[in-house]
Amino acid sequence: MSAPLLEVRDLEVAFDTRRGRVKAVDGLSFSLGKGEIIALVGESGCGKSVAVRSVMKLLPEQTARYEAGSITLDGKDLLDLDDKAMQKIRGHDIALIFQDPMSSLNPVLTIGEQIGEAISRHQRVSRREVVERTIELLRRVGIPAPETRLKAYPHEFSGGMRQRVMIAMALSCNPRVILADEITTALDVTIQAQIMDLLKSLVADAGAAVVMITHDMGIVAGAAERVYVMYAGTVVETATTADLFARPAMPYTWGLLRSIPSLERPVDEPLVPIEGLPPNLARLEPGCRFRPRCAYRRAICGAAEPPLAPAPDGAEGHLARCWGLDPENGWLRDTDWTSDLGDAETMAEISAAAAQVQGEKR
Repeated sequence: MSAPLLEVRDLEVAFDTRRGRVKAVDGLSFSLGKGEIIALVGESGCGKSVAVRSVMKLLPEQTARYEAGSITLDGKDLLDLDDKAMQKIRGHDIALIFQDPMSSLNPVLTIGEQIGEAISRHQRVSRREVVERTIELLRRVGIPAPETRLKAYPHEFSGGMRQRVMIAMALSCNPRVILADEITTALDVTIQAQIMDLLKSLVADAGAAVVMITHDMGIVAGAAERVYVMYAGTVVETATTADLFARPAMPYTWGLLRSIPSLERPVDEPLVPIEGLPPNLARLEPGCRFRPRCAYRRAICGAAEPPLAPAPDGAEGHLARCWGLDPENGWLRDTDWTSDLGDAETMAEISAAAAQVQGEKR
C-alpha cells in the first residue's frame, strides 16, 4: 500500500479561554490517500472544523495550542513549519472550502479579483493568463457566462453559485488536498446534489483528495469512502462507509443513523433524537464521554474512557470506542438499535448504495 498523502496522528489542540483550558481536539488520527474522499461527522462542537483548520494552521495563535501529534503532508510535518512556509502550502497544496461563502467572500471585490488573487500568489503568470484561468475555473464549476460573471460581486450570486465560486477558488492552484467544511449547509437538496456531483467529478478528473465535514449522513453515504465519527473532540468510531451504515458498533453512531428520515416510516412518527447535550469540554467527567446521554451505559462506562478497539463485525479498519464491544461487559449488538425501530431494511439499502459508490470508485 502506498503512503498516505495526508496523515494526522494523535493530534491534540487546546484553547485558552476564560473558563480555562478547553481541548477541542483530543487524540485525532486519520489518513487520506490520493483520489480518496473521507468524511468527519458529528454534532456541532465536536471538533470537526478545528481539526481541518489545524491542518491549514489557521487557528488563532493567541489562544490555540498544538499540544501533541503530527500533521504530515508527503512525510513533512506541517506543525514544524513557520507561517511563511505555510503560506506556500495554503491554497497551493491544501485548499479549504469554507462553510459560509457569503461571509468568506470579500463583498467589495469582484469574483474575478478574488479568484485571481490566489492564482497570482502561487503561480508566476501574466495578468491576461490570470483572467483566462479564472474564466476557465468559473466555467469548470458551472457558472454560466463566466466572461461577464467574473466582474460581478458576491451579493449578485445565489447561495449555490457562491458555493461554486468557493470551489473554483479552492481549485485555482490545483491543490492535492481539499478540505470541504459543510459546503452544502443552507442549500436546498437539489443544489446540494449538484455541488456534491461537481466535487466528485472534479476529484475524479484532478486526482485530488478530499476531507469532507458534514452533518448530513445521506451525503456521506453517497460520496465518502471512509467515515470518522467524532464526539467531544475525539473519534468514537471509524469504518468504511458501507460497514458503518450496515453494522454500526457505537451507541452514538446508532443515534446519528436513527435521525435519518425514512420514506418507509409513518408520517406521524417523530424522528428519534439523541437525548441530552454534548459535554462541557472545559470540565470533562471521567469515563466515556458519551455516557451521560447513552441508554446502554453501565458502571464501567464511568470508570475509564474506552479505547478505540476493533468492532465485533471483524471488518478491517472498523474501530469503535465503547466498553460494550467487550463481551465481558455484555456485548452490545447492532440489533439493539434496529430492533426497536423496524428500520434495518432502510439502513441495509443505504449501506448497499454506499458499497456501490465505493465499488465504482475502485
